[in-house]
Amino acid sequence: MNGPEDANLLLVGDWEVEATVPGGGSYTGRVTARPVGAVVEVEWDTTAGRYLGLGLPVAGAWFVACGVDREGLGLALVRADGTVRWVPTADRGEVGETQLAPTGVRRWEAGATTAPGFPFDTVALAGTRYLLEAQMSGGPAGRGLALPFPGGQAVAWYPHFGQLAILRYGAGREPGTLEAVWGLGGHRSLAAETLRPLD
Repeated sequence: MNGPEDANLLLVGDWEVEATVPGGGSYTGRVTARPVGAVVEVEWDTTAGRYLGLGLPVAGAWFVACGVDREGLGLALVRADGTVRWVPTADRGEVGETQLAPTGVRRWEAGATTAPGFPFDTVALAGTRYLLEAQMSGGPAGRGLALPFPGGQAVAWYPHFGQLAILRYGAGREPGTLEAVWGLGGHRSLAAETLRPLD
């Protein structure tokens, strides 16, 4: 669910969605977001297809990793100091917490203080734009995407990189709406998504 600093931004609910797609195109449809423990699970049923996501709040925003299914899908909120919160864990709805060792600019390694359930040995981010590419070793995916938050990066992964999306939701310009910037594996450009509550 929402953390204390995120009390004014609620992702949970039923939404009408309208969005653009990286590389061109658009979609419309419905998004449903439900709390499962401390995680929000998101389902898109759109003109572009059906997708599933896992979301966590940080710094007044919601970050969501999205794929065609949940198998191998994950999200980590990695702070510059190596503090990490991640999903999924072995228990659905639980958020893992651990510490990685910073080993360079936007690079971290598992060490003696890393929880045994954390899925990767290393996480390294590359790129100069807002949307970064992640290189990871030792886990369910070798590549991922990252978007920044103050003091860290939200890192998403999925075994099929071209089907991976990462979204950052914030308050929309219209009252009661949410707006996201989002990236798709294999594309450098970002797209936009708007959620409006269903009556």
